Amino acid sequence: MGKLLIGCYSYTSCNKYGTNHEDVLALLRSAVKIVDNWRTTHLPALEKGNAFQAIFVSPEYQFTDPMAPNVRMAMDEKTKQEVLKGLADISDTYPKILMFPGTVFWKEPLNTPENLKKFQAQLVAAELSKKGVGTGRTLLPSELKSKPSKMVDMGDSFRGKQVPSLKDLSGMVKHASTGYRVYNELYPFLAGKRLYPYRKQWDYKETEGASATEKAYVPGCSAGTKEIGRFEFGFEICFDHNQGGLKAKGKEVDFHVVVSDCVATTEANMMMKDGGYFIHASSNPGSTCVWERPGGMKKPVDPPLPTKADELGYCLVDVERRAGSQDGVISMPKTPVKLLRVA
Repeated sequence: MGKLLIGCYSYTSCNKYGTNHEDVLALLRSAVKIVDNWRTTHLPALEKGNAFQAIFVSPEYQFTDPMAPNVRMAMDEKTKQEVLKGLADISDTYPKILMFPGTVFWKEPLNTPENLKKFQAQLVAAELSKKGVGTGRTLLPSELKSKPSKMVDMGDSFRGKQVPSLKDLSGMVKHASTGYRVYNELYPFLAGKRLYPYRKQWDYKETEGASATEKAYVPGCSAGTKEIGRFEFGFEICFDHNQGGLKAKGKEVDFHVVVSDCVATTEANMMMKDGGYFIHASSNPGSTCVWERPGGMKKPVDPPLPTKADELGYCLVDVERRAGSQDGVISMPKTPVKLLRVA
């Protein structure tokens, strides 16, 4: 049985909003290079028959508008394309590492028939999914402190930022020529290829209280799961995990990946299979972790993944070769871990 290397980067995105995207790409390249060096060091023990030998995960809001220093704003589509090109180049350089390089926060103008049609269709899909769509009700202070498993609908207010209701978003269609659609997306990369993105499913003040006629955030409504290299992956972005987005789908996966800025790790909402793994990269190093589920019992890897602000840690976990098999992953024993700061 071979091993897989998992690296988590506790990049403090919350303190770096608006950092030039080229500088962020340089930091990520350095971090992925470190992971690849670790991969090379442990190569004799790694499973070589799979599409990837290591997984790299970094936090939500890794990339925000570089023209808005110290403010979390969505970048334009041109900058987003430059970011994706840079990420593809990093992935092409390190083809044996499956990258989940945080999220890209961007916007597109709703001033073309094509964009408007897409906006309307996905708004309907969000309504039908009954995820993140509500009545515009404002939560009471006591409700804001509710248990993580409590479902919260779109239309609520978080920390004083009103989240638009479906009615508000529908009304925006009439003013589309002056508005934007905001995206918060996680793009996986493997061997230089960009895989289909996962979009955040719960609006947690993504537009910072802006009028729906200026900025609109349509919650994602995908299954949140994807097969990569014959392994099943499940995804959540920050508040999705708090709300149990993957748990609501009722499907267990080999690797449950969460990126956040930031949310607490909630054991009850973990959806890894028996023998699978939960991976969380957060801007809060206290939330960054890797959990295992040997014999059906969920617990942090032993010893736990050591992480500090803006540092990178890794662990080695056991996997069963999937190149010619769809069998489940095998329970892992104690795992070696390491920590390194990213310059």
